[in-house]
Amino acid sequence: MIESEINRQITATINSTLNSCIQVKETRISRRATIPDQVYFRLNFNLIKQIEWVQENNHKLILSSSNLASLRYYALVNTPLEEVGLISSCPSTPLFFGQQRSPLTFTTNYLFSHSQQPCTLFRSFVDLEGKISQQVHQDLYQNPQLLPRISQAHYWLVLEILAQLPLKPKSQYLWSSWGLFLVSTSIISLLLNYHFDLNTLLNLAISIFIIITIKIFFTKIIFQQLKPLVIYHLRGGLLGKSIRSRQIGLQILNFII
Repeated sequence: MIESEINRQITATINSTLNSCIQVKETRISRRATIPDQVYFRLNFNLIKQIEWVQENNHKLILSSSNLASLRYYALVNTPLEEVGLISSCPSTPLFFGQQRSPLTFTTNYLFSHSQQPCTLFRSFVDLEGKISQQVHQDLYQNPQLLPRISQAHYWLVLEILAQLPLKPKSQYLWSSWGLFLVSTSIISLLLNYHFDLNTLLNLAISIFIIITIKIFFTKIIFQQLKPLVIYHLRGGLLGKSIRSRQIGLQILNFII
């Protein structure tokens, strides 16, 4: 029990450290707008050792909320417009937001102990089909001990990030939906029972039918109107201006998909 608690604390500390070495670089495209350009990993000898310890103990990288929002936003703006349903619903979407298939770029900068400036050693490009291409600094091939450690740490970080990019409905949303369904059914059932002389089974059947009809109606509205609107404002509107607004937009999107 004590050893497990120590490992948990070590993992939490390492996660915090690794999150601090992940940076989403942004490029300014106007006075008010910036877009993500690529993801940087700023590593050194100690961080490589920490990643290897996490791998050996089969732990996962837990992205911070700010990093997760920035990385999901980066993936979103590099997704073609037609794949997020904005071509027909929001024809005025800015052209610089994902018209083309842009691969996600991950770059590892390594700080040698004898140097004051980090050196770019590894870069990989991940397209929407999951194909990966890479660039390796020529000097890294001359270091057979560092090459596998850098490449393994780099790809571990990339895979851990990619695994967390998809939006996943939260369990509390599911329970909230069921709770709302039961409350709504009870209210409609009481109203029907008050105004009409119906037996219990017929009353319940009519109540459920009404709720399902309403649910289908609102689901259609959400997917055809609200979802494209949220994505539009995430990609180039009010919800894309800061990390906090991106977090809010992604939480809304996570709820409605």
